[in-house]
Amino acid sequence: MNVSKQNKNSGSTQLRGYQERAVVAAIRQALPGSRNMLVLPTGAGKSLIIAEIAERLPDYQILIITPRRSLLKQLRKLLRAHGVLSSTAGNDLGDGHKLVVGTLQTITKRRIKEPEVIIMDENHVGNPDAAYGDLIRRHPNAAVIGLTATPYRQNEPINAFGIDWKLIYSISISELIEGKFLVPPRSMATSAASADVDDDAFAAMGSETVEEVTDRIVPKLVEAVRRERRRKCLVFCIDIKHAELTSDLLKRRGEGSVYVIHSGQSSPHQDKITRKFEQSNQRAWLVNVGLVSFGVDIPAIDCIAILRDIFSFALLVQIIGRGLRTFTGKMDCLIYDFGAGTRRFGFVDDPRLPQTGEGFGPPGQKCCPACHEFNHLSALKCRGCGQTFPRSTSLKDSATSNQLLSVGYMAASYVSASFTQDERGVWQVEHQLSHGQEALRARTDSLAKPDMTRTPYKRGATLVVRRVRGDLVKIIGV
Repeated sequence: MNVSKQNKNSGSTQLRGYQERAVVAAIRQALPGSRNMLVLPTGAGKSLIIAEIAERLPDYQILIITPRRSLLKQLRKLLRAHGVLSSTAGNDLGDGHKLVVGTLQTITKRRIKEPEVIIMDENHVGNPDAAYGDLIRRHPNAAVIGLTATPYRQNEPINAFGIDWKLIYSISISELIEGKFLVPPRSMATSAASADVDDDAFAAMGSETVEEVTDRIVPKLVEAVRRERRRKCLVFCIDIKHAELTSDLLKRRGEGSVYVIHSGQSSPHQDKITRKFEQSNQRAWLVNVGLVSFGVDIPAIDCIAILRDIFSFALLVQIIGRGLRTFTGKMDCLIYDFGAGTRRFGFVDDPRLPQTGEGFGPPGQKCCPACHEFNHLSALKCRGCGQTFPRSTSLKDSATSNQLLSVGYMAASYVSASFTQDERGVWQVEHQLSHGQEALRARTDSLAKPDMTRTPYKRGATLVVRRVRGDLVKIIGV
């Protein structure tokens, strides 16, 4: 990129260190015809990074593309004067604007001023064989910058789909947790017996109806959430009917603030429901059908319940990411998975993905009892005779506990500290902690003599720690 056209100022916003590095990498590598990608976890501030890239390139014709209206709304608050291309948020082709922002669906259908830089938010979403790829090919000389938390389409790297993205910057979930920019996710079982489920149990799923299993799930979920004193709970359901059923069951269990959001509602109504959930002063539940997997920023969410099976790794990471933003008093986000997604993919920062392009397919087929025709397991009617099926499900009635990160974060109770001085004269403090029945220890060094009459933390305080090896941990924060 021609440096003479760049804004040499550092921009108007104070960025975190990793955000600054991402912005600098994007600008340095934004050469004509380049296809560069930034990978940052959900909650890392991609909208802020996009806005800052645009701010530092004031003399370029820039096109910013988002896949959803909710992301567009976030971006518009951060951008300088700009045009808009969105069927619901405005229709300005950008004449006279050096910066145009819009949704993928609208931009791909319109003729626009030739962009020099294209910035694509959530660039894993668009299909490179459809309008998304056509747009990039229509502007071969533009520098394209893609940002995503999940560089996968379903379970395949997005480079496997025809666009040769060059990774120019990335940072992991674990690094952001270490830096206290995100909180760790913690997978939770709803009963001791459900901590480990064997493969035969998973193979047997699908013989019961959604209603039957959900009727058993909700009481266990409510009991667990109350026990763990969670305040903002996000629930992912199979479809609208399932979301409404789950909402009714939550209310019957005495939960007062229960809200449902789905595609059958108008956009203003969805916004109203989301605000009510966010502003509720009591424990609140937001039951949704795929609308909150990205583009919704509610830092107070401290519990996620997955009441559907997940076959896309990208979707699983987006769902878990909804709860990782920091918030006052929030130490972690509890994940209750009643499907098999977290078991299927393993660690979200080091996933176990299929080795073929077919991915993890949904569970098999079911046989019609009337005509014996085989149907897809999700079919509502027999394709042979038209008989209506009860809605079967692969859900379990208890959530299982599977470690979500390859680096072991946990909550530990502070016990005491001891002090020693080594041969170099450096004081070492060894902290004793406990995690359930397990004794843990952490070490810190100090050149100054510590006050041995006091410990750095109060006895009984709950700390977030990361396991280093054996019983040795690193204290991340209070």
